[in-house]
Amino acid sequence: MCQYSTNERNTRDARQNEDLTITCAPHGGSNWLTEPGKPDIAVCIPNKAPLAVQVSGSDEIRGANFKQSDQPINGDYDFLVFLNPNGENEIVALNNLPCGTMVRVLALYPPESPRPNTDTSTHATQTAATVNATPALAHR
Repeated sequence: MCQYSTNERNTRDARQNEDLTITCAPHGGSNWLTEPGKPDIAVCIPNKAPLAVQVSGSDEIRGANFKQSDQPINGDYDFLVFLNPNGENEIVALNNLPCGTMVRVLALYPPESPRPNTDTSTHATQTAATVNATPALAHR
């Protein structure tokens, strides 16, 4: 997520359970994730991190994973991968989401990676419960 940043002063790593917003990058031409109220500092999201996403102007909150591509796809490197009710993935470039979209970082590791003392089935249940319990995102 941070390959466009030119120096360490305008980026930082994401924190678990942090609320972020999609912001039009100050260099123009792309979107990035920032802390609300700090649009000049890009927040770096690890590849495959699970997220809860509330698109600007909507009350719906959807689960997604962050995906960073090694090669550009139609000029984009950063994507959100949504799982649709039919079980198929919907891949949306970060640049195609409206600025103001709210994103909560649910975890800093991919769901299939086991955490110490936690099996993956327990984590999957916890992640699903967190997405379902994220209405606070709508009230920020």
